[in-house]
Amino acid sequence: MMQAGGAQIMQAGGQQTKRPARGALAAAALAFASAFAVLPARAQSPDLEAAKLLRLGIETCAINYDAPQKIFAAFTQAGFFYSKEDFGGGPDDVIHWFNRPDRLVDFAFLLTEHGAECRISTQHMAVPMALKFTGIALRSLFGAEVADGSPEGDNIVPGLTEALSNECSGYSFIAPGRAIWVTLGTAGQDPTCTNDGTSQIRMRM
Repeated sequence: MMQAGGAQIMQAGGQQTKRPARGALAAAALAFASAFAVLPARAQSPDLEAAKLLRLGIETCAINYDAPQKIFAAFTQAGFFYSKEDFGGGPDDVIHWFNRPDRLVDFAFLLTEHGAECRISTQHMAVPMALKFTGIALRSLFGAEVADGSPEGDNIVPGLTEALSNECSGYSFIAPGRAIWVTLGTAGQDPTCTNDGTSQIRMRM
């Protein structure tokens, strides 16, 4: 591993790839805040706080995709309380929850047969805005590596007929040594690429 321009360069598959610097989202912070600037001052406070927590979740999971212990530590240090939902089927059958009393944003981490997954859900940002928000955050970290849609090239977005019964295809990119796919949908069970005022970001790592 080497340092270059404030970013770590790691060897992956014989090629040099950059892990984004911790401050890579600084330039996007104003864009995130401006998305809520049109709201009345009193009304925008919970939404802005939720946006900050969403950004924390996206940044934490995207940067530490290969280090679950760092993801857990970051959420705990941010004031989230940890709980575990164990369904009895081993490590792949456990959901690690991180919640705050205000429930502005909920984080979940789990292992699946396909790898690790971060889930970030909120009642304070609808799917269409969360889709744009997530794209800004990911491209602030990984730049042109981030492509619209699934790794297979599908791109379900709000308004399409397929969106009524599927998640938004979101974004896909190659982080150092790992392919990552980020989908979005409504919060809760059976998320869809529709607008009910909520959103859930699923980062498959």
